[in-house]
Amino acid sequence: RRLRQAKDEKALAEMQSRIALARRRDLTATLTWNGAADLDLAVEEPGGTVCSLASPDSPGGGIHLHDGFGPDAKNCREEYVCPKGLSGTYRFRIKLAWGEVVGRRAQLTITQHAGSPEAKTTRQIIVMDSDEAVQTVTLEEGRRTQPRNVATSQIDPVSATQPQRQRARQGVIRLTGHDEAALD
Repeated sequence: RRLRQAKDEKALAEMQSRIALARRRDLTATLTWNGAADLDLAVEEPGGTVCSLASPDSPGGGIHLHDGFGPDAKNCREEYVCPKGLSGTYRFRIKLAWGEVVGRRAQLTITQHAGSPEAKTTRQIIVMDSDEAVQTVTLEEGRRTQPRNVATSQIDPVSATQPQRQRARQGVIRLTGHDEAALD
């Protein structure tokens, strides 16, 4: 707004160009389904990394954004985004965690180079004949050339703020979770 008010067309064009570049995504994937079920999406990236709910932020550039489950159709989705990805083959592993998927089918929507003139979207029906299905996509002209550094801290932020429990004194046996009869 300030640039428009100042009529600084050059700075405005530069800012708009940078915003458009920041919104680009080399690869996005959305898995959707219907039914009282949970499907899990794991993406094997070209550098040998895996992006999934267990490791939602991968060195290959991928981010696992949403882990959904049924029966609410609005929540029956898994989302993966890779703003800057490595060129190569991506393997999308779809696993049935639990439940029944309507028609044993899900839809995988993949967009390559979103936000650019080369954007390309494909939709594929995934037949869940077994508990796992695999779909591959080759990304050409990915903008990432090196893996990125990802924090791998195993510290739970909630328990880190809690005071430490006192340790039992040496030589004292503490039994928990047993009823009186078992102790006798």
